Amino acid sequence: MAHCTAEGHRVTLDPSILPGLLLLALELLTLAAVGLIVVRVALRHEDDWSALAQGLVVGPALWGLIANFVLYLIPSSVGRVAVWTIALALAAGLAWRCPMALRLSRRAVAGFATVVLVLFWAGLASRQLLAIPDPTIHLGLAASIQAGGWPPRLPWNPADPIHYHYGVDLLIALLAPPFGPNLALTTELFGTTSGSALFSS
Repeated sequence: MAHCTAEGHRVTLDPSILPGLLLLALELLTLAAVGLIVVRVALRHEDDWSALAQGLVVGPALWGLIANFVLYLIPSSVGRVAVWTIALALAAGLAWRCPMALRLSRRAVAGFATVVLVLFWAGLASRQLLAIPDPTIHLGLAASIQAGGWPPRLPWNPADPIHYHYGVDLLIALLAPPFGPNLALTTELFGTTSGSALFSS
């Protein structure tokens, strides 16, 4: 399974996961754009920096909320496509309704991107070894959702679906690329990205 490994104090990266990492980055950037549109148009947030920071949080949160309802109706990979379709359609509708609200200062965008990247690197560098609390539960739920199981099921009791999926596990399961980073690494990257967004605000 593709993964990052720590050898002493040096972290090595398996090149085979790079396409998956790029896909994950594209997904997170897309959700950030969706969040930014919602914050600027629907919530009418005018401060560029704050809107960018809140967009990083609002995008995944809104996407997860949509998924929480859609997957009960379409519990499969088709449901994942439906979630993306609804989220992108909502963002496109808001952007079409008020395109002027989406104008951002180039200086604010450049400064915000720099701060987030620095925070992301610092956060990732300080957590070279994965430390996921209760990995059996969290990774088990994410694996169940990723496999198309809805409601998710815990590996040690597959006959009893649970209806509390933990929001982050739902996001990890649906964002994890079908190739490249595994669920543990995706969890680490998503957590670091979320932390960077919160600290940058």
